[in-house]
Amino acid sequence: MDQLKERVKFINYKGSKILSIDASSLSSDGIIVILDISKALIRAEPLKSALVFGDWTNMNVELKLIDAFKEYMTNNKPHIKYTAIIGVQDFMRGTIEFILKALKRDNIKFFKTREEALDFLAAQR
Repeated sequence: MDQLKERVKFINYKGSKILSIDASSLSSDGIIVILDISKALIRAEPLKSALVFGDWTNMNVELKLIDAFKEYMTNNKPHIKYTAIIGVQDFMRGTIEFILKALKRDNIKFFKTREEALDFLAAQR
């Protein structure tokens, strides 16, 4: 559990406070734990202020994640200004984009590199 907690932390990037969530190479169970840890941090932020970076490289996808993602995106929506994600494979990206359309979310962007994603978020403050 402590190793998973270390994967969720605030970083300062170019003067911006960004919540970094490293879900890379985790199982679905690990990802669900990471989402639960990050929820408390996001919901402690003022409305429409949280900048979130997610690394989903080599994430192990199972169907039980879909419900976890829907709940996560719905309940954190009021606090998140933008989310930038890297490492999403085609299948998962299609799934996430489908969920995003259903939830009417347009503040989640996909990037190829960590630097591109963090630069985008830093420009949003």
